Amino acid sequence: MKNHFFKVLTAVVAISSLSCAFSQSKADGKTETVYMEFGGKKYEIRLSDTSAAEQFVSLLPLNSENAGEMVKFGGFEYYTVLPLKISDTDKRTEKYKAGHVYYNIQYTALSLVFADQNISPSQAVEIGTFTDTKITGILREGKSREKINFTK
Repeated sequence: MKNHFFKVLTAVVAISSLSCAFSQSKADGKTETVYMEFGGKKYEIRLSDTSAAEQFVSLLPLNSENAGEMVKFGGFEYYTVLPLKISDTDKRTEKYKAGHVYYNIQYTALSLVFADQNISPSQAVEIGTFTDTKITGILREGKSREKINFTK
């Protein structure tokens, strides 16, 4: 009985510690997710731990009125030129991964990627990833121009 009590107590302490750590990560004021509305449905984007992602959040809300429509390009992405340049000091990549959101440094553009693509010589910084894996197919089937809204 005594052994069972200590196991339960240990589990409660461990859960409390995890809960406190989770609360502290949210308490630092950083937004962990943002939302994209596409075709009347909201999709969650889990933000990367980058200064580019933080600056992207500061631009929200973004929509067709302040950032223009998203344009399908090259069979692998939707993009729009952002109203302001954001940080490009984070780790860079020349390879887009499907289901990810990037800031393209060369074009100061936000890219929603639905197919893997080498973008060399361009470089990009990751903003985040979609939590719904079906989004790549949904974006692939979208029109050539789309009104997409981004919110906190």
